Amino acid sequence: MKTKSMKVYQGSGRNYVEVPKIVLQGKWLDGLGFSIGDQISVTCSEDTIMITRSADTQNNKNVKMKNGLCAESA
Repeated sequence: MKTKSMKVYQGSGRNYVEVPKIVLQGKWLDGLGFSIGDQISVTCSEDTIMITRSADTQNNKNVKMKNGLCAESA
């Protein structure tokens, strides 16, 4: 497993309220098997975010943040 150090940036949310923003881009994603147009799944816990490439896009659920934690929505 590889580790990449990154920074959490400032993004703009609703009504221009500052929100944390994480940007993932680069050829290193291609090297890990992620391609442009792939569907992904995001799994969250209190201090961990796991991103996986989805094999079946029809069974994916949308994930939204609620109170700082991931919450599933239909």
